[in-house]
Amino acid sequence: MMIRISALSIPLLLVACTIAPPENLPQATSQAGARPVSAILYKQALNVVYDDKALCAATRPVAKSIWGSALSGCPHLHGFTIEERVPLNAARLPLQPGEGSPQARISLSVVIDDGSIVKFHAP
Repeated sequence: MMIRISALSIPLLLVACTIAPPENLPQATSQAGARPVSAILYKQALNVVYDDKALCAATRPVAKSIWGSALSGCPHLHGFTIEERVPLNAARLPLQPGEGSPQARISLSVVIDDGSIVKFHAP
């Protein structure tokens, strides 16, 4: 069996040897000024979408009325707090932007890079 190496194969092999390994590639960084624009609370998770189209998530603990953590799975690892005044009976609850009334069933506060707080609620 004879293997033929063309003149084009050698430069391609040399280029392949010079590509940086994955651990040396630049990591994704947070876009400065990105703000949350929507949030959905599920029975087991919280999803927050940013104006740069990033989707961030957090695992929802079982049976806690006040909880918080940091978002993950995206470039925006912002901290958040949720207060559930009424248990969530729906499998999916889209939250509305803004603070809402003191009687809101659920309140979400996300602290973004500049220290300001973006709020969402479920009436």
